[in-house]
Amino acid sequence: MGYKSAGLRSRGDRGGRFVPRRADVGLRSRQSRPGEQQSARGRYTQFRLVAVGVVGLNLALLGMAALQTKAPLPNSAEFLAWVVFVAIAGFVPLSSGRGPSLAMDLPLLLAAAFIFGPMLSGLIALLGAVDIRELRREISWPRAIWNRSQTSRSVMCASVVFSELSHLGDWPLTPLVALVALGVDVAVNYTIVAYGTSLRRGASFRESLRAMRFGSPSSFLMSYLCFGFIGILIAEAYT
Repeated sequence: MGYKSAGLRSRGDRGGRFVPRRADVGLRSRQSRPGEQQSARGRYTQFRLVAVGVVGLNLALLGMAALQTKAPLPNSAEFLAWVVFVAIAGFVPLSSGRGPSLAMDLPLLLAAAFIFGPMLSGLIALLGAVDIRELRREISWPRAIWNRSQTSRSVMCASVVFSELSHLGDWPLTPLVALVALGVDVAVNYTIVAYGTSLRRGASFRESLRAMRFGSPSSFLMSYLCFGFIGILIAEAYT
């Protein structure tokens, strides 16, 4: 959900590669290249450790959510339908041209978070947040699991917030609660992806965040608000 990271080649590279440093690599002496390679290996090792942590923590959160789930589970056909629809929506990404891409499965995953609770919505995200490059074998399966895990965690966090605040009442408070949940989802998603991107590319965390913005701040905010309200409408229509 939201942004997806893609290792050394992100979807954003189609429109223009994100360059965190000045393009003076070709002017550096050959003596500096071993140091650069060692630094790159160190960043990659750090990224792998962070990725393992993200995947492991996400699995632990799914297990904890499963133990605490009291709501009746949907039938298998219904669950698989949600996974398939989320996967189809994820095949149409939007690229900022400077960094990771924005997946279009956000409204569906938000709706799942509002309807099914943390465990099922997190599982739907883990199974359904498919990156089309997985099918093209352009990214490795560890990076695919990293992308899915950070998406799953974002969805679960949004679901927890919505569940905890839903007692405040129905309309017109429901959209406000949903927007708070959306804000939590975006914060978790952006933090994980921006940090992972900064490790892989040697950019600062702030530079990585800046590269993830689409258009002006106002249009960027309106896009997410629209996605959030679409998620609310899907949830309302479903229930």
